[in-house]
Amino acid sequence: CDSLVMMYRLSILPGIALGNDSTVEACAGTTINLDQYFNTTGLIRSWSLNNNPVNDPAAISTSGVYQLIARLPGGCSDTALLRIIIYP
Repeated sequence: CDSLVMMYRLSILPGIALGNDSTVEACAGTTINLDQYFNTTGLIRSWSLNNNPVNDPAAISTSGVYQLIARLPGGCSDTALLRIIIYP
């Protein structure tokens, strides 16, 4: 009787943990760098506000809830929210 043996290689990728959602408060005229609140080193990241891409996350001056999606090149991802409150 012949038998067939198959071998598979399984790689477990490290996960991502951006941390807890957060709130930042600032006075009018202040710009906020969204990237300073979460460690995204080595990750592919994108920020959005109301489902619209944020082109310059280093210079935010508008209140709102910003969403960060960060992922590894292999595909694992995590999402975090950063609530920005700009006081007049």
